[in-house]
Amino acid sequence: MSWLKSLVGLQLVTLFLSVSLVFPAAKGAEMEMKPSSEHPVAVPPVPPPMIAPAAPPIFTIAAEGVIYCRCKLPRYSKAVDGAPLPGAVVLLKCGSQRTVWAAKGRTDTHGYFYLQTQLKYKSLSRTCRVFVLWSPVGPCQVPRRYGLKGPGASLMFERKLSDGYNTIALYTAGFFEFGPVKSSKCYLPY
Repeated sequence: MSWLKSLVGLQLVTLFLSVSLVFPAAKGAEMEMKPSSEHPVAVPPVPPPMIAPAAPPIFTIAAEGVIYCRCKLPRYSKAVDGAPLPGAVVLLKCGSQRTVWAAKGRTDTHGYFYLQTQLKYKSLSRTCRVFVLWSPVGPCQVPRRYGLKGPGASLMFERKLSDGYNTIALYTAGFFEFGPVKSSKCYLPY
């Protein structure tokens, strides 16, 4: 047991001497620091530049579809019993109630729309729906057929597109049919 006491005593003496060498007693209230020529002050190496963490991958989704009006308007087609609806306002909406990603656009002269937005997670593509917000043609205000169920049309995966840098998942909303409240108001001269 005496060897343990002598070991502890030796450690305390070593600690006291190392502290007194590093911090010598000051004269009065001041402590004078003089650079030592024997031991030059070493400058720590410059740390490497911080590299920002990679941004989370962004998933780009696109939706396309066609909007028809069941009236004999310009470009009427007997095959679909309707005419393309140009200038309709369309909304692609993805996400939950807290976070929503959306894209808004208009149909071209053929009633075709293509909307694109970026999602943070690929799984959010299941929440995407397409809505027709406004029709520029008076009689074509009542929706006749939407996708599956509920408001808006659900999307179906079509294919992946790539331009070499980005990959876009292309979905289709199919086609929308609109018509008048009464079919007698449908046939407009063209």
